[in-house]
Amino acid sequence: MCKKILFLLIIATFIFIASCKNNTTILGNTQIEYLNEAAGFKLVSENKVIYIDPYKMPEIVEQKADQIYITHSHFDSCSAKDIAKVTKASTWIIAPLDCLQKIADIQFAKVVTLDPGYTYNIGGVSVDTIHAYTVNNNFHPYNNSWFGYVFNIDGKRIYYSGFTDFVPEIQKLLPVDMAILVINGIDSMNNEDALKIVKQLQPKKVIGVAYSSATSFVSLGGFKKECDCDVKVV
Repeated sequence: MCKKILFLLIIATFIFIASCKNNTTILGNTQIEYLNEAAGFKLVSENKVIYIDPYKMPEIVEQKADQIYITHSHFDSCSAKDIAKVTKASTWIIAPLDCLQKIADIQFAKVVTLDPGYTYNIGGVSVDTIHAYTVNNNFHPYNNSWFGYVFNIDGKRIYYSGFTDFVPEIQKLLPVDMAILVINGIDSMNNEDALKIVKQLQPKKVIGVAYSSATSFVSLGGFKKECDCDVKVV
């Protein structure tokens, strides 16, 4: 009996570890894949392949982007080398104005700059741009006009926070189906702000990103327990 219980515990442990390493989430007809510790993501819908802040991409990327969205100009969000790896002839690159010089040499891409606070239709995708900034430090200042995004894909609304605190612009958003929140409490929101955003936006699913070494996978456990929706931390 004891051996059987031990065996079951070992199996359960392996299942738990495997689930923690599962970087893919499904929302309706859209697959959302966590790419790296710099909070990069890939969204694959029925009609579009979208990358957000690609970084540390492999040399050969089989699934190229229809659209690439950049949140801000820091090196691990606006990496020209990695953007080029996922770009094809028809790719649209959507980025804040101060990213243009960094990506100017990328070939075969249509580059679009937007302003935060508006809704755009880009290549058949409806996107809301949201101000993303920090209020307690100057890592991501308001005046830089950096973004979070709400993607309206296949009848679902997916909010990607970018690097921001819980700011007034977020409070004006409509409810979303999924929220992807970059959390570390230094140059982006802390657990408390993340909980406020979840309560405000009422998502059915949440991905909490433990950004960089400043936040550990374990430290988001408290955030996950406080949410009353489906939460994955990566």
